[in-house]
Amino acid sequence: MLEQWQPVIAAMVAACRGDNTAAGQLTPLLDQLAQTADWQALAAVFRRVLAGERDAEALLDGLDKTDTIIVTALLQALQQ
Repeated sequence: MLEQWQPVIAAMVAACRGDNTAAGQLTPLLDQLAQTADWQALAAVFRRVLAGERDAEALLDGLDKTDTIIVTALLQALQQ
């Protein structure tokens, strides 16, 4: 499951590190995710991470198991 999210995680890491192209590519994806009930919370957390938030406890609060796995992988990638 996490494999399919690796390109998104990589783009998120790049965007968080100042890659404007990656950030621009994420915008339509986040907009699309936000329109789907199952992915709304994940899209919101991705936007918070893009805005600079890194508090794992706060970011993971209220997420389902799948979203938690994805966000945890993202936060770990940002620490590398």
